[in-house]
Amino acid sequence: MNSGTYTPTQSLRGILASHPDLLTTLSRFGIPLGFGDKSVENVCREADVDCTTFLAVISILTGHLPNAAAEEISLPTLLGYLRNSHRYFLNFALPRVRRDLIEAISGEGSGELSMMILKFYDDFVVEVDRHMTEEEREIFVPVGTMIEGRAVPGFSIESFSTGHRPMDSKLRELKEIFVCHYHGDTPSRADLLNSVLLDIINCGNEIAAHARVEDMLLVPAVRGIEDNLEPGHAAASAAAVEGDTQTLTPREKEIVAAIAHGLGNKQIADRLCVSVHTVTTHRRNICAKLDIHSPAGLTIYALIHGIISIDEIRP
Repeated sequence: MNSGTYTPTQSLRGILASHPDLLTTLSRFGIPLGFGDKSVENVCREADVDCTTFLAVISILTGHLPNAAAEEISLPTLLGYLRNSHRYFLNFALPRVRRDLIEAISGEGSGELSMMILKFYDDFVVEVDRHMTEEEREIFVPVGTMIEGRAVPGFSIESFSTGHRPMDSKLRELKEIFVCHYHGDTPSRADLLNSVLLDIINCGNEIAAHARVEDMLLVPAVRGIEDNLEPGHAAASAAAVEGDTQTLTPREKEIVAAIAHGLGNKQIADRLCVSVHTVTTHRRNICAKLDIHSPAGLTIYALIHGIISIDEIRP
């Protein structure tokens, strides 16, 4: 991916002329048509959409890197877009593909084969529905709470990030079935098959791009507010700002001791009642301060400075 080149002063009409596939994105942001030659920033202002977030999303959708840092992203705007995207896929795009698929394969030689293809597609839709419903409940609702300034105990965006996978693999399989193995029995049937195949490809691309927006914008933006809501974050940040390269905070000493005892990040997080991401952040700060990066080196440091005793780590 290259860095996006979109700017607030560009004409939105001009961007759409180069990327007409972005038209469906407008409704997901709540941006109506009829904006003439207005700039992106003017269109966004009139629609009450954060311009920076809009530009970051369309950059990713068109194969570029966003030009915005995580802290510049408006989570309310992004969350609204992602929720509307879920509704777009479940209520419009996927049902439309299904209707076209039924028309394309009905009347073919083997009714049983047609039913198998349709079931394959329906099973995929069930998976997408389950995936997006869980995201709404497990991710979007907690993030909405955090936007309001309230911590959500037990929630970690890292858990979502680690297990997040694109949902378009079955559509790619269906595309391969049609391209490599399926034959229409008449020229008109072939036109229908080619049309639904194009729909399948486009829908798969949109679902894959949706996952990229979540990975590249939602996850880092939530990390930022997650850190600010974590207990002890202010103390850790203050130490980093002061540029203290030797003295560890009490929390950092706890983490060094835990590392010396052989605990992993998840175990440390459970012991200290913080998120895994918070532990990772502290470890990064500790290593930067001390210029010591291995568990063995940190153990030696802890012994030298009396953070632990040799008896604590003897087998």
